[in-house]
Amino acid sequence: MEAPETATRIVMTRILAAAACLLLAGPAPAADDDKSAHGPKGHHEHRCQMHDRMDGLAPEQMMQQFRDEFGLTGQQQTDIQIIVSDYGERLGDIAKLGRKTAEDLLATDPEDPAYREKTDDAAALAANSAAETVVLLAEMRAKLHAVLTPEQRDTLQRKIEEKKRELEQKKLERQQHEESHDRPMGQFIG
Repeated sequence: MEAPETATRIVMTRILAAAACLLLAGPAPAADDDKSAHGPKGHHEHRCQMHDRMDGLAPEQMMQQFRDEFGLTGQQQTDIQIIVSDYGERLGDIAKLGRKTAEDLLATDPEDPAYREKTDDAAALAANSAAETVVLLAEMRAKLHAVLTPEQRDTLQRKIEEKKRELEQKKLERQQHEESHDRPMGQFIG
């Protein structure tokens, strides 16, 4: 098991990366069909490229990139760190509760008379946690956005538009790739 400070650092790094996605790219666009929305990697197939790029960086390195890309002042950096720290802790608590609940359910024998009740409780907790997470991330995004100046928001809007174009292009390429590999079975039979 990871040391508590390592686990906290990992959670904070992931929260900051998620904040970058929300701040810079907004939510992933809705997919037109279930196949592209839930491919082999599930919902994470559409992870923000900013998240992919920053996931391996330490929070200090991420903040450096934000500062460079947006010209953040020292006060803005401090404000962002406070926001991410506050929401990161709250989101981390939700994640810990979810992991504990899953571990408890996995440790319960399906033949146990309490298994169905535990399953229902875990499902209800998952639904509530998902709803709470959406609200917290939306609040965090609004607060992060409020830290930016009008010029920085303009830069942000340009980055969002670029990201939308990139995602649409990738979606088109993915569809073309899938279509080129969809062959009737008759082609393979003599």
